[in-house]
Amino acid sequence: MKSEIIDNAIELFAQKSYYGCTLDELAKSVDIKKASLYYYFPSKAAIYRECAQRCVGYFERVIEIENKKSSDTLSLGNLKEFILKTVFDTDINYLRLYLQFTQAPDEFKEELYDGVASLHKDLDVTFKRYYDANDIEISFESFRELVLGVMESGFIRTTFINYFDELSYRRKTLQLDVANMLDSLFELKEAAKGH
Repeated sequence: MKSEIIDNAIELFAQKSYYGCTLDELAKSVDIKKASLYYYFPSKAAIYRECAQRCVGYFERVIEIENKKSSDTLSLGNLKEFILKTVFDTDINYLRLYLQFTQAPDEFKEELYDGVASLHKDLDVTFKRYYDANDIEISFESFRELVLGVMESGFIRTTFINYFDELSYRRKTLQLDVANMLDSLFELKEAAKGH
C-alpha cells in the first residue's frame, strides 16, 4: 500500500503541486480514509519527501546506466538517443514533479537542491565522456551548457504540452524539434572543423 500511495502521490503532486494537493485527495486515490494515511506516513511532507526521492532516484538510475556504457558506444548519435529517451520516454509525472521542485516548500529546499545538484554532477560525467570520445571544437563548458539547455528545454516543453490535452498532438512533433536541435548542435562540430 505504501508504494501505491507514493505512485498516486507523484501523479497528484505533479498535477497539483505540493500546496494544491490535499491529504483527502491522496487518501481517496488509494481508496482509504485520510486517517489511514497516518498508518503509512506521519505527514503530507513525509509523502512528498518520498515522492521527491523516488523522482531523483529514477533520474540517477537513468544516468548511471548511461555512464556504464562502453566507451566505444559514445557517438554523438547515441548521446542524442539518450537525451530523447530521457525527455520523451520518462513518465510525464516524473518530469512535472522535477520541474515543480522550484516551488516546493522551503523545508525541502536544501535536500531538493542537493538531489538536483547531484543529478547535474552525474550528467556532467555523461556529457564529459561523450565530449572526450568525439572531436568537438568548442569548450566542454560550452558543450555542456548547450546540450543541457536543449535537454531542459525538452523537459519544459513536453510537460507544458502534456498539461494541456488539446496540445498533446504536439508531443510527436516536439520530439522531432528536439532531435533537430540536437542535430544542429552536433553539426556545429563539423562547421567548426571547416573553419
